[in-house]
Amino acid sequence: WRETDLVDIATEAGVGLDVLRRHFQSKTQILAAFTRMIDDSVLASLRAEDRAMQRRDRLFDVIMTRFEKMQPYKSGIERIAADQRFSISAALAQFGPALASQYWMLAAAGASTEGARGTLSVKGMTALYARVLNIWLADSDPGMARTMAALDRGLRRGEDFMRRFDRIAQVSDGIVKAMRAANRRRTPAASEPAQPGVNESTSPIDSGFSPAS
Repeated sequence: WRETDLVDIATEAGVGLDVLRRHFQSKTQILAAFTRMIDDSVLASLRAEDRAMQRRDRLFDVIMTRFEKMQPYKSGIERIAADQRFSISAALAQFGPALASQYWMLAAAGASTEGARGTLSVKGMTALYARVLNIWLADSDPGMARTMAALDRGLRRGEDFMRRFDRIAQVSDGIVKAMRAANRRRTPAASEPAQPGVNESTSPIDSGFSPAS
């Protein structure tokens, strides 16, 4: 992949460079488009009855469906992954598409993807998927037993971590609310100086007082 250029890709695809350029400006964009293609294939395969499954089971099913969709391209993915394994620039270039992909995989499983919790879930799922992807690439079993076992372990750990995160967030939220309430009780009400001829119990607004006067 590192030695393949856009001319090679256009030739293999049977199109001219002008046609290729209308769709892609780099090999990085081609990989991102491949990721979106797999995303679309996974999302299109979802069934309404899957919503009855537990969320972790649904996410497991979504990710395993993703690996099944990628199976015909496994040898190519393996070659590309090997070429890019130690390339920081390649990893950074694919980080955005990878986050977007796992955002949709989580959404497909009915998991929250919004707010601080959602952001943490997307990043955590992206890291887990990257680890399981390497196991899938080395998994020669047609049933993908090693891949399934690694994904199941990772999802269970992630579920435990998110439960701890929720408990910590609840405690933190309670502490913040208590501190705000205590601060309000300690802060004395602002008092306005009494004006000549005005009863002290009269509101400054009612008496026509203006800070600018």
